[in-house]
Amino acid sequence: MKRPIAAILLLAALPVTAGPPVAVWMDVVTIFDANRIASGTFTATGAINEQGTFIDTPQFLGAAVHITRLLSTSGGEYITIEINGTHVAGSKVAPTWCPAPPAVPGTVLVGEIGHWKIVSGTGPYATLQGTGAWASWVTTTPSFEPLSAKECLSGMAQNL
Repeated sequence: MKRPIAAILLLAALPVTAGPPVAVWMDVVTIFDANRIASGTFTATGAINEQGTFIDTPQFLGAAVHITRLLSTSGGEYITIEINGTHVAGSKVAPTWCPAPPAVPGTVLVGEIGHWKIVSGTGPYATLQGTGAWASWVTTTPSFEPLSAKECLSGMAQNL
């Protein structure tokens, strides 16, 4: 009799469940190193209820941004997402659903927009699929060297 209860408790603890797509939201705090490699923390809610750290492998081509992001969850699992975006013309423009961080004197805020998709995962995330919109506010030096960023990812995800 104890085994079914333990199994139910284990299933209830899984961070992603199978079924129809469910809304997901991620808040991301990013710090850039001298080589423009970003790392930081994330918090996901909705279809994915998780937090942890990440590191990016970015590629820049003019205004285009392509990022492969490896999320490391608090439980030791991994989720890989790809982000494709562009720097927004006018630099201080991004969707209203991703509010800008407070201005820091002597810096410049640059908006970026694009899309993200889940490309792989481990453990309970091995069959996870998802996609959505991405927005970022990058705080840069006056010469546009990135210092930090506040990012928002909104979309749908499901475990198949």
